[in-house]
Amino acid sequence: MASIPSSTAELEAFVERYLAAWNDHDAPAMADLLTQDIVWEDPALAQPARGIAAVQAFMRATWVGLPDCASTSRSSRTAPPRARRSLGVGACAAR
Repeated sequence: MASIPSSTAELEAFVERYLAAWNDHDAPAMADLLTQDIVWEDPALAQPARGIAAVQAFMRATWVGLPDCASTSRSSRTAPPRARRSLGVGACAAR
């Protein structure tokens, strides 16, 4: 289970691990980056996914429906203020 990054370097490392897990379609690796009480909101969901298993199920469904989906990071220095408060991961794009 993940802990909250406490420095810019830790946050950047976390984002790289997140992107690797997402782009490799690796739900177990993604679980290591989430907390048990995660609430995942996404426009594709009618209701937020709550808990690691629900988030993993959503991710697996996304990867089936969008098998070429890949994400890239956005620099926290160039992201708009609202995005800097979030993970800072860009939208899905075809590989």
